[in-house]
Amino acid sequence: MASRRETSGLGRIRVTNVTRVCPEITSTTPQPNLKLSFFDVLFVGKPPITRLLLYPSAPPLRSASHSLISALSLALSRFLPLSGRLAASDEAEITFSGDGIAFSEAEAEGEIWRIANDDVHDWEGFRSLVPDLEARELLAVQVTGFAGGGLALGFTFDHLAADGRSIWTFMEAWAEICRAGGVMKPEMTGAAVVFDRSLIVYPTGDSISRHFIERLAPSYPLVT
Repeated sequence: MASRRETSGLGRIRVTNVTRVCPEITSTTPQPNLKLSFFDVLFVGKPPITRLLLYPSAPPLRSASHSLISALSLALSRFLPLSGRLAASDEAEITFSGDGIAFSEAEAEGEIWRIANDDVHDWEGFRSLVPDLEARELLAVQVTGFAGGGLALGFTFDHLAADGRSIWTFMEAWAEICRAGGVMKPEMTGAAVVFDRSLIVYPTGDSISRHFIERLAPSYPLVT
């Protein structure tokens, strides 16, 4: 169902479609939970991080969305933790339910140049171009087409799943797949990424994790 949001500088922004994008995985073997390290749980309970990219010269929304979704599915297969959810358990883990992430398509009545060129930036307008992150989800994406042309690509992610360098490595890989026409090549960005936290060996790691969770997010896990 489409939804509308009023913004002061951009007019109405209407979300026209939401697609669940899953990683393209050929194996039918269930993916085991990914246990987070005590380095990760430092960010439990923190507000999600949002980023916004503007493309004044871009294809129409519909054709761009098709390419972005196809490439996103491939990129998520290489960066699998971003497609998961926080497990509803007492352990800090990422679980893979197969639901994928939310990819929202939206239309804005305003002009894209208003966002970047106004002397006083419209914070409310900026915020309407990035998606909300549902409880326990780790990544959400929104692409917005403007009446006068151009696209905005906004994304929201949980710092538990990725730090700044990791999320931009993911974005670079996604962009490379788009430029390659929806083909993921072995030498592309992120080919050597490793997510296995068991490589971090520390005798009291589990107790440190529990301590951080108790201090930072006593109501963890966030169950919906």
